[in-house]
Amino acid sequence: MDPQSHCAVGLAVPEEQIEQSIYDVLISKSRNEPIKLTEILWQISDRLELAPASIDLSAFEQQMTGIADCEGCLRNALGEIKSEYDYAIIDCPPAVGLLTFNAIRAATDVIVPVETGYFALHGLSKQLETLSILCNRCSQHVDVRVLASMYDIRTKMAREILAELQKHFADKSERIACESKLLFYNHRLWKLNIVMV
Repeated sequence: MDPQSHCAVGLAVPEEQIEQSIYDVLISKSRNEPIKLTEILWQISDRLELAPASIDLSAFEQQMTGIADCEGCLRNALGEIKSEYDYAIIDCPPAVGLLTFNAIRAATDVIVPVETGYFALHGLSKQLETLSILCNRCSQHVDVRVLASMYDIRTKMAREILAELQKHFADKSERIACESKLLFYNHRLWKLNIVMV
C-alpha cells in the first residue's frame, strides 16, 4: 500500500518485472474488470507472498473519487483470500488518505514503528491521535501495538526512549517486538502462510 514500493524493493522484487500491482486489484472492480489478489502475488519464500505496490498507487485517491465503498477495496480483496493465509501484513504510508483508510478498514491490529530517536515520543503521540481519529471515522476498532526500531543500546537517549515506550505501552511493545521477529524468522517452521500487501 506504499506507492514507493519499498517492501518490494526490500524483498528483491525487480520493479521492471512487476506487470500488475495492488493498485490494479484495488481499482479493478470500479472498472468492471475484477482482478483477484492471487493473480498479482509474488512468491518470496516457501510461505511468504507479496502483493507488490507501484507508483500508480499515488493516483488511487483521485481514481476512486465518487466510487461507492472506496474505503473498503483492500478489505474486500483480502476477504476473498482470507482462508488461504494465517496473516496479512499491510505496509502503508503514515499519511492520512484513502490508502490509509483502506488499510485500517482491512486491519484488526496496527503496528506503529517508533524510532528510538529524539522526536520519537512526540511523533508517536501524534500518530496515535491521528490513528484514533481515522478509526472513529471508519467505525473500525483495531488493537494498536508499538514496535521500537533503530534501537542502539549504546546511546543514552535510545535507552531512555525505549524505557518510556515500555512504561507507557508495556502491554503492547515488548510482546509485539518478539512476536514480529518470531513470525518472520519462524513462519516456515510454524507453517504459517503470510501475504504482504
